[in-house]
Amino acid sequence: MDPGAVSSGDAIVNVDSHPGTPIDEKQEPSSKGSADEGPSWPKINPDGTTPVPDAELQKKYWRERFSTVFNFPGEKSDREPLKPFSRLANLSIAYYQHDLQRMEETLRKNEGVLNDEQLRSLRKTLNDYYTAFKQAHEVNRIYEDENEEFQGIRDRYAKLVAAIVEVFLMPPLFVLAVARMAFRRLIRKPAMDGEVLGAVLFSLDNSHKLAEKIASVVIAIIASGSLLGPMIALSYIEEMKYRLLTVCLCVVAFSMCLMLILRLSTMDLVGVVAGYTGILIVYLGT
Repeated sequence: MDPGAVSSGDAIVNVDSHPGTPIDEKQEPSSKGSADEGPSWPKINPDGTTPVPDAELQKKYWRERFSTVFNFPGEKSDREPLKPFSRLANLSIAYYQHDLQRMEETLRKNEGVLNDEQLRSLRKTLNDYYTAFKQAHEVNRIYEDENEEFQGIRDRYAKLVAAIVEVFLMPPLFVLAVARMAFRRLIRKPAMDGEVLGAVLFSLDNSHKLAEKIASVVIAIIASGSLLGPMIALSYIEEMKYRLLTVCLCVVAFSMCLMLILRLSTMDLVGVVAGYTGILIVYLGT
């Protein structure tokens, strides 16, 4: 991933497009050149970190990365606010990107020559930037898992089918568990503690596993039907214009179902729909 562009769902940080103003014009000169001659290395604190950006740069990033896409209280706007905390994480990443950009420019100017202090600062900034990037990614991942409007109808459908199957499987599995318990008692003679509870747990565990397998089979049958159904329909349609119209309708319905049922990225969705369309077109041509 390009370090100059970071995406977190709603927010996109691209410092390269807005490099901002220098943090401090009075910088310590690098091993070659100085701040007056071109790009300068960011000022380095005693602990190896870079200081906070100056007020002007912070205001610039606030205007361009934060407030312009955030609905403040009392404001009416159709634009949705960024995900909680992701805007703050992106501002932090933008500051790191600003420092790293200046470091890269200075390094290019000095033909790769760094002193000890600059090397320690570079390593420290890169490590902090990587940590901040992972944290921002985690913030957005957690938010998407908890608050996404479409949690994936496929998952909910599988759970629903599994629950329905489990209801019908519970009685026979419970009887099977009790019979197994009685058989074990006849063989071992001594009573076993919690046998009834063990039978219940056994039936629950086995019914849940079996229900998940049956749900997977049902979903596989539905997926196969989405491909075999149009083929069967095309075999009964003779006129080419109606056959082509059927293919178009099936592709549209298939893509809409994928969009609602599966949580696919745009490229994955395009790839799956293209493959589905290709199969139907080949069948249509034959």
